[in-house]
Amino acid sequence: MAIPNVPPEVREPVLDGVRGVAISAVLWHHFVIYSGFAPSVLFDHVLWETGSLGWVGVDLFFVLSGFLITGILYDSRSSARYYVNFFGRRALRILPLYYVVLAIAFLILPAFLDQQSADWLTRDQAWFWSYLVNFKMATEVGAEPIHLGHFWSLAIEEQFYLIWPFVVRMLSRRRLLLLCILCFFAAILLRVIITLWISPLPRTY
Repeated sequence: MAIPNVPPEVREPVLDGVRGVAISAVLWHHFVIYSGFAPSVLFDHVLWETGSLGWVGVDLFFVLSGFLITGILYDSRSSARYYVNFFGRRALRILPLYYVVLAIAFLILPAFLDQQSADWLTRDQAWFWSYLVNFKMATEVGAEPIHLGHFWSLAIEEQFYLIWPFVVRMLSRRRLLLLCILCFFAAILLRVIITLWISPLPRTY
């Protein structure tokens, strides 16, 4: 996931602190959950429980990114090149490196693997090229984890970029704030509904 760059003159140090907390939480989550150790004593269980909550760091990244992007969009909404500037900068920052990685993984690397491994590596590639891998992972509950699965966050980010600029430009400040509040409560309600009526809970990571 990419956090938007903010000019130094308007940079808020406290947001860098939030960013650090989010990074630390995600790193701790991966270190603990994917370390392979089985909790046995009390201290192990404490580590496991705190590590299992580290996924919150990803949500914190999304909140921070959405906050910064909304501010950037709102401040430039009167610009004649509003869409060109925004989509151009986002595309140049994310798409080239993203597709280079996909090209290496799906077009070059398979040539050096046996057929079975190559087939496994390339089986889900359409979801990555189309930036829809988050839907693939969320709908296949209990399915085998897919390679490059961590790209789900970039997929969500790009989908957000395709919708939010139009919303910010069309709505007044008051209506935009109201929409954000409604989305906040709708997200909580949706999470409760999914937790209560869908088991196991679809996951994206």
